[in-house]
Amino acid sequence: MGDDDAQRLTLIVPIIPTPRLAHRRWPCLGSEGSIVDNSNPYTSPPMPTVLIVEDNRALADAVAEVLGSIGYGTLIAHDGVAALSEAERSKPEVVILDLELPAIDGLEVARRLREGYGKQIRLIANTAWPDNAETHSKTADAGFDDVLIKPTSIYQIIKAVQHSGKQPAS
Repeated sequence: MGDDDAQRLTLIVPIIPTPRLAHRRWPCLGSEGSIVDNSNPYTSPPMPTVLIVEDNRALADAVAEVLGSIGYGTLIAHDGVAALSEAERSKPEVVILDLELPAIDGLEVARRLREGYGKQIRLIANTAWPDNAETHSKTADAGFDDVLIKPTSIYQIIKAVQHSGKQPAS
C-alpha cells in the first residue's frame, strides 16, 4: 500500500435519524434493511463526545463533520501533546487516535489516557500500519479497545464509535 492509500477516506453516509432531522416524518432503513416508522419524536440519551486525533487536517475535519452531523460532539487534536491536553480539558467518551503523530505517538497517548481514565474512555486506533498480529498486539498493549486500518471508511468509524454504548436511535 502506498502513502496515497493511507490518506484516502471513503465517505459513505448512512441513513441514520438525527436530532436535527427529528421534526421530519419519513420512513428510513432499519438495521436489517426493513422500513422503520420514525414518526415519533426522536429522543435519546446525550451522544458521547469524540476526540479525533489525526495529523492529517483534512481527514480529521471530514470525520468530525460526519460524526457531528449524526449527533456526536466532536473535538480535534493534531498531535499527541494537544490530544492529552484536550482530553484533560473536555473528558471525551471516545478517542479516535492515529498512531503516527508528531510530538508524542499514538501508542503513548493511549497508554496515558488509559492510565488516567481507565475504561471510562473508549480508545480506537486509526492507523496505516499493516493489519497483522504485531499491530494488534502493540495496540492492545497500549490499551486500545478497537483498531481500524487505513484507508478507513466512515462507516467503519461510525460502527467503532457506536460500540461506545451511546449511539443514534435506529
